[in-house]
Amino acid sequence: MGIALQDQGKLEEAIEAYKNALSIKPEYALAYYNMGNALHKQGKLDKAIEAYKNALSIQPNNADAYYNMGVSLKDQSKLEEAIECYEKALKINPNFESAVWNCALCRLMIGDFDKGWELWKRRFFHGEVGKGKRNFKTAKLWNGEKNIKSIMLWREQGLGDEMFFANYFHLIKSNNRVIEVIPRLESIFKRSFPNDTVRAQQFDVESLYSPNENYQYHMPFGEVGPIFNIGKKVDPKAYLIPDPKLTTEWSKIRENKKLTIGLSWRSGLMTKGRSQHYSSLGQWTRLLQSEKVRVICTQYSDIDEDINSLEPKVRKQLYIPDVDMKNDIEALAAILSNCDLVVGPSSATTMLAGSLGRHTIIFAHRHNYFVSGNVKLGERGRHPWLENGEVHIFDQSNQELVINNIIDEIIS
Repeated sequence: MGIALQDQGKLEEAIEAYKNALSIKPEYALAYYNMGNALHKQGKLDKAIEAYKNALSIQPNNADAYYNMGVSLKDQSKLEEAIECYEKALKINPNFESAVWNCALCRLMIGDFDKGWELWKRRFFHGEVGKGKRNFKTAKLWNGEKNIKSIMLWREQGLGDEMFFANYFHLIKSNNRVIEVIPRLESIFKRSFPNDTVRAQQFDVESLYSPNENYQYHMPFGEVGPIFNIGKKVDPKAYLIPDPKLTTEWSKIRENKKLTIGLSWRSGLMTKGRSQHYSSLGQWTRLLQSEKVRVICTQYSDIDEDINSLEPKVRKQLYIPDVDMKNDIEALAAILSNCDLVVGPSSATTMLAGSLGRHTIIFAHRHNYFVSGNVKLGERGRHPWLENGEVHIFDQSNQELVINNIIDEIIS
């Protein structure tokens, strides 16, 4: 009954059902385990962890209980304890790929890049990431070999990831490079990599094989992490070149004697789990009110609700270009190239700005595994993936302080 109630979203009733089952059968490990899952969904992490521990005291070889307890500990930012749980799950089930993936992310978040990147190599065996995997018949996976004749670099994961991984392509030496990207990036990548063959991704959607393997090696973009040990070694190089004509046209957004700031504040996809990584537009009101800056909206997606949340006088201080910023990458790149500074969360917009070489300030949640291993909570530091980027790390306890520190840095 508890599972049925939980599936219906009736978590409190499900928990009561598990408690009733345990009053009848105190050594019922599955009831403790399922109760832990329900408590986790409620956000009652301490109680969820206690339930998982009770399940494990009865059934010590329950890999799922160790894994879910690790997730709860990770959500509490107890990363070393979470890693311990994931590793115990992996001792029981070495092929538990979700445990591998989460252990990799936690290792990267604590700055253990050697172990983190080694586990990262197994990412294509995990859920959503695995959907981006490609198959090859003859080309070998490149692992940093020297003096290679040809290589094909292929995209994986999201648009922002695609751009910031490429900040390390200058370290991949070959006279014949093919770079496959999402169609939205094809034109700007062609301009930026004139000596390479740049094209939209090509593969059979069923077999995942490429039509022509006329290259010696292949490499998914994200493999630059383990190959070059990014984080432990940092050497990004901005590479994107905006359209010169569009850049000139968008120079109209600048105002004499004012610092031009490109501002975004959230993702286009705001789920409950993702919302903690972003801010609201209202938190940037003090920046919008400053006479020293001209603020350009670089936020993609529907922003009507965000804009309407501002006071009318403040609303007028935000310049909103008439551009589809999600799909018109060339126009967005031209706008960003006219900004003295770009501010925002880790998103496609800030990754584009940083890859253009613009001074970029990124506010990132402490659970952002690509940067938090380099910079600690409440601190600022160099962004490991962007040549001219800095990152400020926050969590819900100090987000307002971090945002105000960024504003002070800009307008002082």
